[in-house]
Amino acid sequence: MITAYLYGKDIGWLLTLFILFLFVGGALALVMLILPERYKLYHHRDNIFAISTIIAFVGLIGLVVFTPQTFSLDELETGRHWENDCKLIEVNIPTGTFTDSINKLNCAGVIINVPANTFNAYTSQWKMYKDNKE
Repeated sequence: MITAYLYGKDIGWLLTLFILFLFVGGALALVMLILPERYKLYHHRDNIFAISTIIAFVGLIGLVVFTPQTFSLDELETGRHWENDCKLIEVNIPTGTFTDSINKLNCAGVIINVPANTFNAYTSQWKMYKDNKE
């Protein structure tokens, strides 16, 4: 099973469902294309092809929409580490015109530079995950 978190909640089951839709719908559509014309399937061949294509399309769109927004457990742990174990030294340090600003963190004496957007996303997702666990 997939573990993916969005707003602190596990939506791995939803991504698994979308993957299932994509493969089942795609396989049915492929079978309807490959199956010879003489097997009419009681005149429902076109309907089965259309419905299976729609199911595969729903699975694909669901994966495209939800997958980039999810966070893995490792990313949540990174957010926890930055939130609890590190001290924020400087915020939103500009690094150039076409690059993201960075945050400077002191983690047990080691100074690390983290993109500000990544820092904000990981720590906010960790807080939401922690709130949902309580």
